[in-house]
Amino acid sequence: MLIYILPFYLEGVGDVCKVKDEKGERIVYIKLSNMLKNIFKERMLDFKEVRRKCRKVLNQKNIIPLVLNEKEILLPIKIRKPRTSRDEVYGYINFHFIDKIEEGEILLKDGQKFFYRKL
Repeated sequence: MLIYILPFYLEGVGDVCKVKDEKGERIVYIKLSNMLKNIFKERMLDFKEVRRKCRKVLNQKNIIPLVLNEKEILLPIKIRKPRTSRDEVYGYINFHFIDKIEEGEILLKDGQKFFYRKL
């Protein structure tokens, strides 16, 4: 079960992503968008089709939640300022692992805190 996937800049490497699931937290040396596509592919889901359906249901084009299954609803959260144009600034946190949302921070059920930027 995926808990979060966040964009992260690693000095000397570039854009990578932090992923936390039931196996623990790890850094994956690919961009967040490619990691999302890989996760959907592993679960035999069509990434483009899931995004299309979510857009249609929400009547929104960009920055939409992604649904893997009923226990994994990934909410987009703006994590950092863009470093360049087309920089990935949105991470995804599983809705079911969010304990509390306060001004500027999200608290997960395991005690981790994430700071988010306002839109």
